[in-house]
Amino acid sequence: MSAVQNMKQKILFLDDNEEFVTMMAENFTENYECFTYVDPKEALKKLRADQQICLVISDYVMPLINGSEFLKLLRADGNLVPIIFVTGELDQDLALNALRMGAAGLLEKPISVQELEEAINRVLYIETRKKNYYTALSEEKPFVPDKILGLMFVKMAESAKKKTS
Repeated sequence: MSAVQNMKQKILFLDDNEEFVTMMAENFTENYECFTYVDPKEALKKLRADQQICLVISDYVMPLINGSEFLKLLRADGNLVPIIFVTGELDQDLALNALRMGAAGLLEKPISVQELEEAINRVLYIETRKKNYYTALSEEKPFVPDKILGLMFVKMAESAKKKTS
């Protein structure tokens, strides 16, 4: 296996409760390289310095900077890393605000490791699909899904049959 294939994806965990953020990150160190922060400003510094972080899991209600402000600062830096918010104070306004701002997910505490793992897998799957799509668009040959390509051949064959009849 090459060094590139062996690299773990990086996830940054941010929560003002150090015990919570550490416990959650510990559950994912086998499959991911995890970074934990209790200070949003320090987390932003890390995100500015390490563009390979593929996902942020962040508390929404924090004393220094709330999730909305954190996401605004992140996007102001031009960083489009997906973010999943977790919060113990979920309400409809908070949920709508987070999703309008571009959060990839919103989970209510208490949260199980399984729930978080499912959310992480879902978001990383979507991000991988987006990257593959944009990579295909940038290649010389156009990206055409197999199903569409198959339909094109069927239409061409039908058209050829009509011309020969």
